[in-house]
Amino acid sequence: GAFGSLDTALNVAFPDLVDAFDLTIGQLQWVVICFVAASGGLLVPFGALGDRLGHATTVLVGGAVSSVAMVANALAPSYGVLLVGRVAQGVGTALVMASAPALATLATPPERHRRAIGLFQAAAAVGLATGPIVGGVVVLAIGWRGVFWFRVPLALALVVLAMRTIGIGTARRQSTTSAAGGLRLAIGSRLRDLGRVDVVVANGLTFAANGAMFATWLLVPSLLVDEMGVAVLASGLALAASPVATALAAARADTAARHIGPRATTTVGLAAMTGGMVVIAAGGSEASPAVIVAALSVIGAGLGLFSVPNMATVMGALPPEAQGVAGSLNLMMRTLGIVTGAAWHAFVFDRAEPSLGFDGALGQVFTLGAGVLVVAAAVAALSRPRSPSSA
Repeated sequence: GAFGSLDTALNVAFPDLVDAFDLTIGQLQWVVICFVAASGGLLVPFGALGDRLGHATTVLVGGAVSSVAMVANALAPSYGVLLVGRVAQGVGTALVMASAPALATLATPPERHRRAIGLFQAAAAVGLATGPIVGGVVVLAIGWRGVFWFRVPLALALVVLAMRTIGIGTARRQSTTSAAGGLRLAIGSRLRDLGRVDVVVANGLTFAANGAMFATWLLVPSLLVDEMGVAVLASGLALAASPVATALAAARADTAARHIGPRATTTVGLAAMTGGMVVIAAGGSEASPAVIVAALSVIGAGLGLFSVPNMATVMGALPPEAQGVAGSLNLMMRTLGIVTGAAWHAFVFDRAEPSLGFDGALGQVFTLGAGVLVVAAAVAALSRPRSPSSA
């Protein structure tokens, strides 16, 4: 889970990259776009590939591709070579992440699927929180190339682990996929399940929730550093409060779902995210840093509570031989939500800031985000989940 989210380590190396290759901001964005486009766009086909070939196999290949790509990035002599390496890194990450949720469910009995998904989501959040911290340390020590070097051993370790887990779910997959005729059929034969109302709703909620909450990553750094005068290091630690809270909540989401039900847990998570967004919208730079950290923590915890039963709904809708398609589709919707949210929030903020100032524009963005989450919570509360399959 942490493998893909550790790429946040690169964010702190952006100033060094700009200096090293004499880049403009417009050029710098392609370092991100090349990776996100490859890692997000290939999730579903690679998930289907994992269903066909075995998920440990695709993770092994993904770890190997990622290892080579990150060495190439660390040694990149030019901006163009770095972009090619980032595409390759995205391919490797997509291979790994497309099969990771499926490995979690196929390795556990059905009654423990939510717990396994919770641990996967928690690991991803931990990577999101620690990436910038570790990245800052290695950039200070050896420069921007270090944010790639430190992940090479991690990718190689993933290869070793995948080699040891080849065969997880194989018996179940072989018993149900003897009639599957290839990658195209692996996707096409599941369109009916993917079109179920509860699956479509769950994927839509993933898109909406991640798009709305991305305002925190886009604007809160400027709120803390530029408007409130918080030191950069302290600001980084404050931002880490959100993914840390996500990890803690995701690890306990199965327990909550057992006590109050998956639908209620999903709704409570979205409601908590709404509350945190409203606090930031209302407070702006007049709020204390402690209040902002508390709001970020509530948003993060809400995301953790929401994500686990919501992803379990999608994966529970498809049988064992299609867990790769199910998990990768939900992850793709998360990526699409983040990309769309980033573009929409930036558009709204840029339009509002000249007339309303920073606080007014921030308030408008977060209020709109809270409105999206209110609608999402209402949809979650009113939805009627169907009984899961044997996934």
